[in-house]
Amino acid sequence: MLIGQSLGGLLAAEILLKHPLLFNKYIIISPSLWWNNGSLLDQPSALLAGKFAQKTDVYVGVGKEGLTPTANPRVMEVDANLLVDKIKTTQSKQVTVQFDYLPQEDHATIMHLAVFNALRLLYPLAAH
Repeated sequence: MLIGQSLGGLLAAEILLKHPLLFNKYIIISPSLWWNNGSLLDQPSALLAGKFAQKTDVYVGVGKEGLTPTANPRVMEVDANLLVDKIKTTQSKQVTVQFDYLPQEDHATIMHLAVFNALRLLYPLAAH
């Protein structure tokens, strides 16, 4: 499992898209996808191919983040949605993605609640 928030979320998203076999669970929180003008969202990925066979679960969580600190501002919530939409285009039946919008949290407060939510979603308790 790989967990990353902010620039760590960007790194986790980059590893997911460029080297998806390194982990089978990804928790990506408030990813700084604005980096390099959002170019990561435009790159191809083996994760999206029908022949991708590793069971891979992805959680993307984002709070009420607002505009990014760039010359051409981006909205982090929108970029997180774009990442989820990209992953959903996979032709592989082995990849799942869950999006969690936490509007009561911001960039400084989201980490703990998002990781908690992610672990509950990725490892649901067995029914009694």
